[in-house]
Amino acid sequence: MSFYNFARNIATWLLPMICKVEYLGFERQPHPEEGYIICSNHVSNLDVILIARKIQREIHFLGKIELFKNRLLGLALKKLNVIPVNRGKGNATPLGAAIKVVNNGGVVGIFPEGTRSKDGKLGHPKSGALVVASASKANILPIGITIKARRLRRPLAFVKCGALIHFEDLMITEGAREELKQGANYVMNKISELLTHTSEV
Repeated sequence: MSFYNFARNIATWLLPMICKVEYLGFERQPHPEEGYIICSNHVSNLDVILIARKIQREIHFLGKIELFKNRLLGLALKKLNVIPVNRGKGNATPLGAAIKVVNNGGVVGIFPEGTRSKDGKLGHPKSGALVVASASKANILPIGITIKARRLRRPLAFVKCGALIHFEDLMITEGAREELKQGANYVMNKISELLTHTSEV
């Protein structure tokens, strides 16, 4: 068993003690040999676990480089396939690594907002995920996460997987900046649609 799968099993066991989780739409996962990109909103430190728990394959998430400053944590993150990103310093290297993962049939996880939302509202998307998609011609799987606080009870995490966004739907022909920006907004709109629900379990 890989370190990733071992850690996922431990997290799967611990997660119900932290919050109650509802999943919807994860039967839409792509073919197991297909490389693709997961794009999700980012509302808590649990988001990676919430997604990884339900996705059957190992995910290579992009994560901020500050997390790697602690030697032990950095080693663990490398074993968990996390690709370090130095935010605000240019991301050619991590995006190149992500493109390589997808081209080799792997799965990359990207939070398009680039950082965690403090109020739960969607921020403006960055174009990193679309750079990877443009270079690899990969499809994108949108996921929406909503976490609701509940008085005297564990928080409720509602995790919804949307329909696969095919590369052709992104209307990227040349990879120009404006195309990438429009594609990023398209993906974020699909994520936004997944945040509306009526569950109160």
